[in-house]
Amino acid sequence: MKKEEKFYPLVRNLGMVVTIPTVFAVGPFVGFFIGNWIDQKWNTDPWAMITLTLLGFVASVKQVIDLIKRTTSSENSDETKK
Repeated sequence: MKKEEKFYPLVRNLGMVVTIPTVFAVGPFVGFFIGNWIDQKWNTDPWAMITLTLLGFVASVKQVIDLIKRTTSSENSDETKK
């Protein structure tokens, strides 16, 4: 087994470890800040903030599920090529 064949799965897994928490955090934060800005601009406190934070969380969960599916399917296709 080549050194590169051992290295690439490690890098892929490290990328997943960094990407998943980042995706989980970014969606709700963006929703919170945009919602807070809308609430201040249109005086709808706190409805836009709550709604967009929840939508950001749902979008983050969907993105993480898609990312995991894509990664596991590419790992399975790599294993079948061997």
